[in-house]
Amino acid sequence: MIEQPLARDAYSEAGELQKELHTPLCADESAHSLEALDRLIALKAARIINIKIQRVGGLSEALQMLGRARAADSNAGSNDAELGIASAQGLHLAAHDGFTFPTDIEASSRWYI
Repeated sequence: MIEQPLARDAYSEAGELQKELHTPLCADESAHSLEALDRLIALKAARIINIKIQRVGGLSEALQMLGRARAADSNAGSNDAELGIASAQGLHLAAHDGFTFPTDIEASSRWYI
């Protein structure tokens, strides 16, 4: 995986790059809303979507994004760099089917025993 190799709003360019690569691109900063995710999907700009609860506006929005990503056969991941209740929400999101990469900054074994 190559995480966010281009600028946040470079959707078309990411789509072109993904067509040329066997390695999946991971949309991170580009996946900031449902509308942005729809654009990523339409342009096939990433095969992995990094859904960060704190960036997208909460757990409900993150779950909607996960559903759309899975419907488009994209894998999902996240970054759980929060404490307390936000960590609990991150664990809740990561436990859903299709959430392939529970965290991008630490070992997955912390989440999957």
